Amino acid sequence: MTLANDVIYQQGREDRSLAGMSTTVVACLLTNERVFAAHVGDSRRIPDNAKRDTHLTRNHSLVAELVASGRITSEEAREHPYRHVITRALGIEARANMELGSFHGTREITCCSAPTG
Repeated sequence: MTLANDVIYQQGREDRSLAGMSTTVVACLLTNERVFAAHVGDSRRIPDNAKRDTHLTRNHSLVAELVASGRITSEEAREHPYRHVITRALGIEARANMELGSFHGTREITCCSAPTG
């Protein structure tokens, strides 16, 4: 992910038509007992046996920060005019600000959104 960030960031600096290009990502390494993961942006990690609203990662988005701070409710977040504004992504800054974690389990479902720019 660090290499991907470097390439995206550099391309945006070298080619003005690519300025602002970025993407979200979630990557998982599964072993027999643990899942190791890194994510940035609004890509999600969901356990394969989970209910629809169960997530193992936090969105790096403006509305997620507003919900976490208590300024708006989850219900308000669904209709918020800035619900698609992400606060972290690969390629935005010279250094990727990713979140790392490990969890007990052997299977995952990942949900990634398309690249933007």
